[in-house]
Amino acid sequence: MSLHQGGKHTTTEIAELFGVARSTVYRAIQRAGSKA
Repeated sequence: MSLHQGGKHTTTEIAELFGVARSTVYRAIQRAGSKA
């Protein structure tokens, strides 16, 4: 999730980049935050 943490990309941009829903991106961000 370094794309999001770097602050250079929005969740919408990341979702479009990987072809997934924004909810998927939000879940991944949440999981990454809970592991840190």
